[in-house]
Amino acid sequence: MTTEKRHIRIGHFDNFKGEDSILISADIEGLLEIEDVFLKLSNGLSSFDFSNLKLLDKTFQIKLSAFNDTKNVGLRQTSPDNYEWRVTSEKWNEFREKLTTLYRNGNGGHHYLDSDPTDNNDLQVVFSWDEYPLTFWERQTSSAGSKHQVWQDNEGLTTLCLADERGDDCRKLLEPGSKIIHDFFANSHFDAMTIYYKFMDWGTYTTEFEIDKQPYDKKNAL
Repeated sequence: MTTEKRHIRIGHFDNFKGEDSILISADIEGLLEIEDVFLKLSNGLSSFDFSNLKLLDKTFQIKLSAFNDTKNVGLRQTSPDNYEWRVTSEKWNEFREKLTTLYRNGNGGHHYLDSDPTDNNDLQVVFSWDEYPLTFWERQTSSAGSKHQVWQDNEGLTTLCLADERGDDCRKLLEPGSKIIHDFFANSHFDAMTIYYKFMDWGTYTTEFEIDKQPYDKKNAL
């Protein structure tokens, strides 16, 4: 049986509340800790590594660093495993005020922490207080499917491989110097290719084979 404790949980979710989003979920103690981080950033702290949060649930986290910047860039994925959140001190103070308002209302809820960059290419950030219990996060983990990796060689050509041992043969064919540029989870070959096509901006993936839409099992890979 799972039990709740003081916590902060952070995850990257595709098409969450209509957009690819970073969800920051916390209880009241976690909310107060993040509010304090926003306060320090608004007062001139140059950067903060979210892995240093005392109440961070290590099971549900991303590698996220916050920075004081001269403009509002927003929260962006800078590599397959890293995220950077860059806004001005004024914007950090605005975020702090939103969290303060949230707990003063006393009923839980959420706020969108919009950075409003000029290019609108940042990830949506949703801060939630007591809306998403541990069971929600556990379901997301169990239902996410198999992890996939998009590899790119030095000439810009890409290859999609399963991240576990089922992708070993695929990775053996990669050119020297290839690197991972994206990873994601999918439950079937069709789902994986759909996400891959979207990432590469190749249009809509289609297949005439219904078996491609069946969930993976341990004997069935790409």
